[in-house]
Amino acid sequence: MIPIQNFGHVKLFGMKLLIVEDDAELRSLMNEFLTQDGHDVYEAQNGIEAISLIKANFFDLVISESNELFHVQHSMVSAL
Repeated sequence: MIPIQNFGHVKLFGMKLLIVEDDAELRSLMNEFLTQDGHDVYEAQNGIEAISLIKANFFDLVISESNELFHVQHSMVSAL
């Protein structure tokens, strides 16, 4: 069993995460590892999908690749 750890405001177990990654294999691998660690993981293939998910859900953390188009990243951050 994975121990639940909490350091102040940082929640380290059972977080709701969004992975934004265009590489399906890498996205799936990240999802697998994070789900095994007890997190609720959502996936988006691109920034447009991510924005829709962000508007409909609250995420503790959004993991996004750095080479997304700037305006899409800006829109994602604005949606947060």
